[in-house]
Amino acid sequence: MTLPWPYVTLSLHDSPRFAGNSAEPGLSIQGLRKAGKRLDGQTHAQMRIVGRRREVDDAEGWRIRKDSDPMGLSEEQVTTFWRDGFVIVTNVLTPEEVAALKQRTEEIIRGDVPFPAQYLQIEPELEGELGAKIDPVFRVRKLWNLTRYDPVFQEYARHPKIVEAAVDLLGPDIKLYTDQMLLKPPLHGSAKPYHQDSVYWPIDPMELATCWMAFDDSTVENGCMRFLPGTHKLGSLKHYHLEGPHIVPEGWESMSKRPDEVAVEIPAGSCTFHHSLILHETAPNRTANPRRAMTTAYMRATSRYTGDPPQPEFDQIAGRSYPGCV
Repeated sequence: MTLPWPYVTLSLHDSPRFAGNSAEPGLSIQGLRKAGKRLDGQTHAQMRIVGRRREVDDAEGWRIRKDSDPMGLSEEQVTTFWRDGFVIVTNVLTPEEVAALKQRTEEIIRGDVPFPAQYLQIEPELEGELGAKIDPVFRVRKLWNLTRYDPVFQEYARHPKIVEAAVDLLGPDIKLYTDQMLLKPPLHGSAKPYHQDSVYWPIDPMELATCWMAFDDSTVENGCMRFLPGTHKLGSLKHYHLEGPHIVPEGWESMSKRPDEVAVEIPAGSCTFHHSLILHETAPNRTANPRRAMTTAYMRATSRYTGDPPQPEFDQIAGRSYPGCV
């Protein structure tokens, strides 16, 4: 199967809407506030095409040829990540890839392909009689360990565009820490309150980079990502258990009212990379359509595991491994 494969790098601009071939500096948080706190990764993108076509073998529904050209981040994007704690990268996946990955997700949920049931979580609202009346595909809140148990998602985690971006942010030696598919079903998709990822993750240093890939257009209405820029520089904050799977920092209730909060709207096939210490949340999905997103968290191969033994095995994604490290 031959797919169009436009590789692009992005330069975000300090204006509400990008117009023309501006040479403005990278988009600042001040500029985001002027733009009304909603960042649309599609309309702020200036694209530089660095490749045009590659072959995709569809033998398993979705497979990338090993000679596919990667897409690196610009210096501005790398600077933005370390300054603000997140960066947007648009047009990473083609529509064909997105469709194939959504189909694979449905196959996993329906049991059409092997996958351990313990790594599937139902939305709390849909666990009882209400959920019994709904298509099982639209009852699931979360899947995880997809990159461990499913060959399609194992390869997704090694997508050359995603890996090249992770290398640009973290260095040449990269391992995969974890993955989650976050599904926010129509009308019942629950909120995820403000938190830091690294509080959940026993990895030192707390400098992982998570690729949050939209499989559907991600909007304010259906629960797009929201960040408090620069909060990764606060270090690890004390969190406490709220309810269910949620742990939150003190003062989490008022964080969504802060004037510096940024809601990031991106189209399907685009992503954000965010620092594992940045404070972030997603609101409920009250629309009639699902909001599906896949996360893969990458870490330096020189990182150290600080959790209870035994240390898990972590997949090498790029470069080499180091004795005594992850």
